[in-house]
Amino acid sequence: MATLNELQQGMAERLRDTLKQRNMTQRALAHATGVSPQAVNKWLQSGHIGRQHLLHCAELLDVPTNWLLTGEQTDGIAENSARYNVKKASSWVPLLERDELPNFLKKGKLKDSDRAIGCPVPHSTHSFALQLTDDDQFSANAADRLASKDWVVIDPKARQNRNTLVASKGRKKSLSFANKTELGDDTGLGAVVAIVRRP
Repeated sequence: MATLNELQQGMAERLRDTLKQRNMTQRALAHATGVSPQAVNKWLQSGHIGRQHLLHCAELLDVPTNWLLTGEQTDGIAENSARYNVKKASSWVPLLERDELPNFLKKGKLKDSDRAIGCPVPHSTHSFALQLTDDDQFSANAADRLASKDWVVIDPKARQNRNTLVASKGRKKSLSFANKTELGDDTGLGAVVAIVRRP
């Protein structure tokens, strides 16, 4: 039978691996769970985590709590991780192809899609995710924060201030990204509320 220390070390390893699979940073997890980055680092090193925070992490990362605790595999974990299946509306947003964007903006949903990506920050149910391409345009301020092949979560309902990074329609299927101050009154498609880096 495993000792408490072995269980905690195993949980810390599974938590680290799951964060990597989800392309989520320690800072993003800290923000989403309402703790400091130092607290998250402690979880990842020692596996010492309170029950409420463990439950919250399992929900955010879309894995069974028991699996995080014990490592007992349940059907579908690896498959769900690879396919980015939608599990919880509060944590996951639809991952769109560029061809799907006009229809999604018009109807607010996709007819048949099981592709989604985890969003580590609060967002509205109107949010969607897109992968950036080489055709997208970035202002000087946006270029410091975005790179081709990253995924971005865009929330049309998010509040915008002068420093908000906003997505707008470009030519053909491209998008352009700039700070609110650079766009004037143009609110574009919505605010960029999360950036998910490519591994």
